[in-house]
Amino acid sequence: MVCMQLNPSFLHHPAKHQKKMMQQALYELFGSICFDVMFALTVPMSLWWLAGTLSLICIVLIIIERGCEAVWVPPFLTFALCGTCASDMMWLATNAGFGVLGAQIERWRIAPEPEQPKTSPMENIRAKLTGFWLDMCIFTGVWFAGNLSFSYDISFVRSVVGFLLMVSLLDLGLSLWHHVLHLPCMYTYHKVHHSVRITQPWTNEVEHPVEALGNATVKYGSLVLVSNCVQLSPNVAFAYFMFSTWYGVMVHSGYNLPPFDWILQTPALWFIITPQQHQAHHLNGAKKLGAITSIWDSLFQRIISMSIPKQPCLQPLAASSRLGKTWPVESLREISDDQLRELVQAVRTHGMIVIPNQSWSLNEQEKFTSRLGELTATVVGQAPEYFEVHPRIVRLSNFRADGTWKGPNYQGAEVWHQDGDYMRMSERHILTVLCAEQIPTSGGGTGFVDLVAAAAALPASLRAKAEGLRCFSSARRNAEYMKRDFTAEDAERFPDQWTPVLHRHPRDGRELLLMGSELSVLQDQKQPDPETTKALFQHVLSPRWMYFHQYKPGDVIIWDNLQTLHKALPFINDGSDSRLLWRAQARVTEAFPW
Repeated sequence: MVCMQLNPSFLHHPAKHQKKMMQQALYELFGSICFDVMFALTVPMSLWWLAGTLSLICIVLIIIERGCEAVWVPPFLTFALCGTCASDMMWLATNAGFGVLGAQIERWRIAPEPEQPKTSPMENIRAKLTGFWLDMCIFTGVWFAGNLSFSYDISFVRSVVGFLLMVSLLDLGLSLWHHVLHLPCMYTYHKVHHSVRITQPWTNEVEHPVEALGNATVKYGSLVLVSNCVQLSPNVAFAYFMFSTWYGVMVHSGYNLPPFDWILQTPALWFIITPQQHQAHHLNGAKKLGAITSIWDSLFQRIISMSIPKQPCLQPLAASSRLGKTWPVESLREISDDQLRELVQAVRTHGMIVIPNQSWSLNEQEKFTSRLGELTATVVGQAPEYFEVHPRIVRLSNFRADGTWKGPNYQGAEVWHQDGDYMRMSERHILTVLCAEQIPTSGGGTGFVDLVAAAAALPASLRAKAEGLRCFSSARRNAEYMKRDFTAEDAERFPDQWTPVLHRHPRDGRELLLMGSELSVLQDQKQPDPETTKALFQHVLSPRWMYFHQYKPGDVIIWDNLQTLHKALPFINDGSDSRLLWRAQARVTEAFPW
């Protein structure tokens, strides 16, 4: 039940003091309502902690205001003291709450606790105290630049409107600043913040001074702009400082606590950025660049999309009758040895299979792939961005792991090829496990060519010409195509390869056409044969042998590298859509039961 007692002398004070006492009564009423509502709803302890924090800050602000008034402190110093205390107390109490509540909020943790040492709370508190005088100067500047006064008699509606305008401007400004920081020329200032891959308490202020300056300009500039348009009481400004500080800490906390947990379950609130969404942005480059809502981010993406010419997406032609068979299993994470043998047999029979609706971690994908053979990676040249997230799982995306867009000239493997065609033949029997996480609105699939079927249907006249040909493949040429550095160590590891075009599968003896890739050159013992090369590729790249797979999130496709050519299909890469695939590979050895 809400209770409130007012001093009988309240009515006998002058108007100014009556206003102060009414303010105190409203603070008490607000705190009492918060506690009564939460008790009735039996909400989590995290919200009790928030209510207690708000109540304590309100009490401290009243004490500071009354004390400063009693000793005739200038209003700008009163504002600076109250603003600094409101922000710093909210920052300290919110961060400390995660440690105090501990196991009671563990079920809302988004990602496993990182292995690196935790940030020391005392170091952060000392740094915050060191910057106390800087904060005082900033708040003093805000007072003189804005239009604030403790004597303003502001209505509740005007206060709410002013608060919402400030929050909206803050959201707009931070979203725009975040987009700027993700530009290649500015990212050097933002990568300090993205060095925190698993967000956790006390890490929200890990940032470069340039980024911090931009954030502060947006935060305090929003208040100055709104207060010059709408008369505001300092108390509205304090509420704005508390909210912006609380939100910044929460989205970087690593916990999707209520109310964010409830927001995720409410479709109508899809536009609000939650800690879970921001953690995805830090961990794997998810493209949510909004601050408080995704509204401005969506608008910016639409503007970018409109400014870049659209490119047509390649549409599926015809489907091979052998490739792309669906192999249903509830979870590849829990597949038995017998099921694994059946899966391998399906890959052997069909060349490429699809397993839909899978959900696993990168470590689980690695563990599953290791059951297929010896883990490997067909990456030539220097490509460290492939392994930004996992040391043995290749990350294939038009966005970097830190969330920056690679630009409209991002180049995937959009030529028909075999992975590792530059490897020795003994190393090229590879099974690839590719998992789709994020899919563009249109396009972005993978095309396959059935080399077994193409070899079986090879016309006699073309077969006679192909029998004496060898396929020349060069790792250096592949690296140049992908615009990667090719070192002397790479050259020693991957010497040029010549393999017969007509070849037998090393494990089951079926005839294959080893075409390498569209970058390969087919030649006889003396010189290249461009005419036969062209004729063979025309035969192999017939729609009769093709299968085009358009991904859905959760799709896992597995293929035998020797039985197929494949290529990435184009999509509209304007920064508005993300294509994110994870690739693991296993080399089939003699010990493996193919």
